[in-house]
Amino acid sequence: MNKSSWASKVVGVVVLGLAGAHAFGMEVVKYGTFETNVRDTNSYSNPFQDVTLTATITSPSSQGYSIRGFYDGNSTWRVRFMPDETGTWTYTCTFSDGSPGQSGSFQCVAGNLHGP
Repeated sequence: MNKSSWASKVVGVVVLGLAGAHAFGMEVVKYGTFETNVRDTNSYSNPFQDVTLTATITSPSSQGYSIRGFYDGNSTWRVRFMPDETGTWTYTCTFSDGSPGQSGSFQCVAGNLHGP
């Protein structure tokens, strides 16, 4: 393998690694907007009615919230949520038809936004 080929592969791995770290290291300010996108490659005649996406979001103090996602086109659903407590939040997104969902976490940090 020549040096330029090796270097481009190393750069590619580093870039992919940084992109993954950014996705998992998401920070949201308190009373800001957390948003995640969930893809479902299944075909539906009417994705607005045929399937629902529900996110179970858990606060650092173990308070649970059930949030319904919405279809945004191109096999993509979105979930939006406003965290009201600093710390690590977790979420699990599930589709009503059993299609694979998504789980993850995000950090809520102090900010200058005023809550409701």
